[in-house]
Amino acid sequence: MRIYESVFQTLDDTVDHPETTIANSDNDIELMLPPSLRNPGRRMQLTSWNNPDSLLIEHNAIAPFCRRPTQLDINVLIEFPFLDNFTKATGFVSSFGCGTKQQRLSITLDPIRANPSENASPREEKVLNPATHWVEIARNMLVQGTKDTADPGVSLYVTHRIVDQIRETAIKQYHRGSADIHWSTSVEALCYEFFNPKNLDKCLALFWSCWYPNWPTIHAPTFKRVEKSPSLIAVMALVGACLSAEDHDHASAQLWFDLVEDLVYSDAAFDDQNISNTWKESTNTDRRSAHLQTLQAAYCVCLYQTWEGSKRSKRRVLRQRFNDLVYLARDIGLDQASLRSIDTSDPAGFDWEEYALRESLIRICSYICNIDASYALFFCHVPRTTLSELVMEISSPESCFQASSKEECFIELKVWRERMGIDATNMNVLSAVIALCDNAIMRTPAMRRTFAHLSVLSMFTIVHALYLQVYSLANFSMTAPDTTRMTSVENALRNWQQSWPSHTRDMELFDLLEKESDLSTMWQRIGFMRYAPEYWLIAYSTVKKMYKQNDGISQISETAITVGNHDMIEARRLIAELRSGAIVPIVDS
Repeated sequence: MRIYESVFQTLDDTVDHPETTIANSDNDIELMLPPSLRNPGRRMQLTSWNNPDSLLIEHNAIAPFCRRPTQLDINVLIEFPFLDNFTKATGFVSSFGCGTKQQRLSITLDPIRANPSENASPREEKVLNPATHWVEIARNMLVQGTKDTADPGVSLYVTHRIVDQIRETAIKQYHRGSADIHWSTSVEALCYEFFNPKNLDKCLALFWSCWYPNWPTIHAPTFKRVEKSPSLIAVMALVGACLSAEDHDHASAQLWFDLVEDLVYSDAAFDDQNISNTWKESTNTDRRSAHLQTLQAAYCVCLYQTWEGSKRSKRRVLRQRFNDLVYLARDIGLDQASLRSIDTSDPAGFDWEEYALRESLIRICSYICNIDASYALFFCHVPRTTLSELVMEISSPESCFQASSKEECFIELKVWRERMGIDATNMNVLSAVIALCDNAIMRTPAMRRTFAHLSVLSMFTIVHALYLQVYSLANFSMTAPDTTRMTSVENALRNWQQSWPSHTRDMELFDLLEKESDLSTMWQRIGFMRYAPEYWLIAYSTVKKMYKQNDGISQISETAITVGNHDMIEARRLIAELRSGAIVPIVDS
């Protein structure tokens, strides 16, 4: 490990000392497309692409054995190993890569080990064998205890709260005349069966181990099931069930998709007129935590309805629910997604609870930007966010967010802030994009150092913010796109590509295989955001294509045809063109 770390660190040092590298980063490097492509004789030029074989001269001996994880290889990237499958697959498991079937079966057999939170149900047989009828379950709950007890009845209390709120939602739907499910004792028994403590253990373990690496927005070290809202636990369980290797779990989850969606989006937070004032002070933690949980649950609904729901549900999410999610984040205030109030000057003044709350808000706001860009890319959905409002801070590294204690988190956060070289609270998504657009700023050692210490998740969010600008250029121009703005975005994408190789991110990705092999550490993996360079290549290729097509013809007619598709036909076509070499090659104009 130390040898690899030393090499990765020395490679990063060449950012400030380019004369020590073999290749000249200012020269174009010609790279042959893979022979599997339709035009194997076609060459591509990629300005400023680092030679995949260029290690430091003093490390020539180790070069054949060391390939840094953030090394970019156009011959691999142009095949789009992740996105090509993503645009053809359906469902979480096939699309995102959520562990092997054997891993998911192992989690089902041993959910306690795979659950990072310390509140999975005890193994007592009386709890793990739920009653078959809701009346018996309710009786057991009364006998075994309530929320205030320390016995296994606490888990059953969580189950009862979930079922109670789903029942209330179903009855309200019935009175509105919009109910798809007629509530009855048999339906309630099915609800108790799905959300019983044993099944919750299994589904939540699948959520943590298989989905959480793709969406690390919930603070696992302080997560306590009994303290969370029933709606958040319910959506986490539904996502987990979709990842189960057992078909029955997946089918059972689909029964509750729409009811839980209605439950989440009927939360009072969506109508709270004073929600922004609540977040301006580091007080009233319980209320702010409730807002955050609603935001997290609402996002989860968009996820499972988009990738696992019916066509009608997906359309409803794209047209209505996602808008509500964005407005809730705006009501809270994206500027509140900041760690500026977190003091790391002294351990005694460090507030771990406040850090967890604020960092979770940073991450959920970042993912709102990410899914907004993804909806635009994959479904031609007009973005709901603008660059000027993306003022949430850059997320802190996983080493901080996954720290198991207040003391460990303090150390990791303090060290990261010092390594950043600037006041980390001054770096938000907007300022990062502005910096990338300016070559002069990006040439400064201080800014290169800052970007070198950003996490994989942060770079993933930034490239999505850049794609939002690309989408705007390609679709919202009355005439030909503004070449000045195009040049600025192109600069940003080039600078992102040059900044991606990093010792910090190398070490994040280097631990991937080790964490995948152990059920107890699977939740700590880096998820699909490690494929950020593929998203970069999509954005960069689109800009280069616009340069070639910049003939003054309005884009309106084309946009009117493609906007709002609920499949990924356009994205599949774009990737196929890139893979075949039929689209404009990546060259300098």
